[in-house]
This record gives sequence, C-alpha cells and structure tokens, in this order.
Amino acid sequence: MKKFGMVGWAFLVLSFGCSSAKKVSAPDPAAANLTSTGEPVQSGYSGKIQETIRAHENEVKDCYEPVVKKNPEVMGHLAAYFEIDANGKVTSARIQKTTLNHSKVENCVLKRLKTWTFPKPDIPVPVKTLYPFLFMPFQEKD
Repeated sequence: MKKFGMVGWAFLVLSFGCSSAKKVSAPDPAAANLTSTGEPVQSGYSGKIQETIRAHENEVKDCYEPVVKKNPEVMGHLAAYFEIDANGKVTSARIQKTTLNHSKVENCVLKRLKTWTFPKPDIPVPVKTLYPFLFMPFQEKD
C-alpha cells in the first residue's frame, strides 16, 4: 500500500504517520533568520520559530497531502520569507524561491503561515525569516 508524506527541510521534519520518513540535514537555523536591520536574530529566537512551525505542521501537511495523493510527482523545495513583528504576528509572507512549482500548495502554505502567531522576540524589533521546506512523497515499507 502506498502512503505519501512530506518531509520538512531545515528545522522541520514532517510525515503523515509513516515510519519511514526521510530526514534531510539542516543548515544552521540562525543563518536564515535576520532582524529588520539585517542583524542575526537574538539568541534562542530561531528555536522559538521552529517550535511554532512544528505546532502548525498539520496545517502544512494539509496543504501538500491532497495534492501528492493525486499526483505523486509533485515535489520540491519551497523557501518562505516572512516577517514577524514585535508582537509575534506575521506581517508579510511570500515565496522567496521554489522548485515545487505548484501554486496550490505554495499559496496554501503562505495563507496558513500568515495566520500564525510566534512568541514575541526578546528585543521588540521585527524579525525577517527565511524558512525552507522540502516536499517529497515517500512510500512506507510493507
């Protein structure tokens, strides 16, 4: 029986209840997160970003799962750029780069991302974040 899933890239590993999710190595989380002045995010905040995205992983799965069930060829990277204000609200979000090239999934992820609330940064400044995901189907071993 085929089961499909999504593996998040960088800080997030997602699966659809399958035991054989492929893990992808991650770059340094702090390297992708900058304040509005271009400075690195304060220590520990990238971990809070990761925790928040993990808390919403089912929303991301809901964007990909219906599409990959119909077309298992849909796969690729999606780098989402978004800004978090001093209150933890997402003020803007866009696709920075994609090889997924599936507007339904991309738009769904952005729509969901814009509704999330992140913890307030320790220093009340806007935080610019680039968060990459990898979407790929996989088969569970029988």
